Amino acid sequence: MKLYRYLPPMLFACVLGINNLGSSLTTFGLAAWIFEVTGSYAAMTLLGIITPLTVVLVSPVAGLVVDRYNKKWILIAADSFSLISILISLSLYLNDVFSTPLAMALAWSLSICNEFRFTASSALIPSITAKENLLRVNSVQQSFRGSALMLGPILGAVSFSYLGLSLLLAIDALTFVISAGILLSFSLNLTLNTSRIPPPRSSLLSEIQQALQWLSKRRYLIILLVAFMPINAVLSVFTVALSPYVLAAGSSLDLGIVSGAVGAGMLLSSFFLRKIKSSVDPAHILITSIFILGLSLIAVGMVTFRTHLWVLTPVVGASVAALVSANQTIWHAQTPLEIQGKIIALRSMTMYFVAPVSILFSEPLVTHLLRPFLTHYPSAIELWGSNLPGSLGLMISIMGVFLVILGVYVATRFHHPALARNDI
Repeated sequence: MKLYRYLPPMLFACVLGINNLGSSLTTFGLAAWIFEVTGSYAAMTLLGIITPLTVVLVSPVAGLVVDRYNKKWILIAADSFSLISILISLSLYLNDVFSTPLAMALAWSLSICNEFRFTASSALIPSITAKENLLRVNSVQQSFRGSALMLGPILGAVSFSYLGLSLLLAIDALTFVISAGILLSFSLNLTLNTSRIPPPRSSLLSEIQQALQWLSKRRYLIILLVAFMPINAVLSVFTVALSPYVLAAGSSLDLGIVSGAVGAGMLLSSFFLRKIKSSVDPAHILITSIFILGLSLIAVGMVTFRTHLWVLTPVVGASVAALVSANQTIWHAQTPLEIQGKIIALRSMTMYFVAPVSILFSEPLVTHLLRPFLTHYPSAIELWGSNLPGSLGLMISIMGVFLVILGVYVATRFHHPALARNDI
């Protein structure tokens, strides 16, 4: 009996959600384990720069590979290599030879696989999804991501507290097995966009030039691309800072609850986006989300809200989910299928270009500038607190102010008639 049938876009979103759940567990486990072993924010910054640095280095290759080869098998290969990395690390951990450098190596290996997975899946969605359903499918993907980020830290906190890192790695390995199994059981329906048939393959240099020439003629997308560089840098620093920000005065369970609340916000936001479908301009959703994200980060950094972060972090998650969904929808709708992979790679490389430097710079900023500032100005301590939590909180609030200013810039600069007509 023939097992294969077409993979529905919604089920494909579920596959990505399964990957997100496993990644959420491993990310939480590695961060908690490294902070438990070292107690150092500097170590957390080293862990934090692995992903953005990998994106900058690997995304150009991933984009070219995705546009030239079968995306389904690229996804399966990414799952397979991720599984191998997890199993090797699990074996080392169970034999008591796992160390901080090996944890960094695992994070680096998974980041490489994740970059190929992200590029292939992002390029595949517009190929198997009708254009009018893009926002809905992207929001569904974000809802699964939100669910994973909500359940992952909570499950991770409980599992890590009682059973250590081994259970988290084992669960992550299982998610890759499930994901690869689902992909192997279906074929892909690539007939929804037959009006845009990819041209014959040309040289790699010609393909890169084609993508750059296409983008250079679309100023509104260039503005969006440039704006997401600092946005992604802020989110990268916030992700790294959140763990020590919570763990400095709380437990791994507190971190799990706060991180899970971020996922809950993403989940609720994605459900809302599914309901509105294409009735709201994605550009308006994007701009509004930048403002909400900035204001929420300002509040998250203040000492008044520090004991109730689980109330504010859902707002952070909701604004991030809306921001990502709107951004993906705009790019998916405007980019020809034959250059999706290269444009996605260019976006990834550009967005993450400043993230590693920003994360590295955050450590001396917190230690040598913000912490002494709080020491010399007692009135500032009343707003943000003292010591490591206070300096991290002040940095988070400063990033929020920056996003509000950036939101004003994007609102006044980003405009395109097709977007205003909802013609995407």
